[in-house]
Amino acid sequence: MGVLASARGATGVPGRWVMVPKAETSAPARRRNRVVRRRRQTFARLVTAALSTLMVAFFFHAFFLAHLAADVALAGYVLQLRRWRLRELQRARVVHPIAVERQPEEVAAFG
Repeated sequence: MGVLASARGATGVPGRWVMVPKAETSAPARRRNRVVRRRRQTFARLVTAALSTLMVAFFFHAFFLAHLAADVALAGYVLQLRRWRLRELQRARVVHPIAVERQPEEVAAFG
């Protein structure tokens, strides 16, 4: 266990991560973080594309249409981000987790 614990570093209780898997309640948060990171990267790429085509369009006027296309793509993505956010807020208002009650014998078995 000492060798396995030192492989990961001194974070938290040494060796505990080997024996006990992460709680499943953190899975939706991790998934949400991946989605947010991917959306931010896409937004940053579209902004970069719009700015770079604008700079190129200053020197070569033929790239003006490419700049307009990048602007339209950026505006469309911003609208889609707003739709996703409104749907997420609506889901948070409507969907509530169900409280699960354990039977006393189940609690005694795990306690």
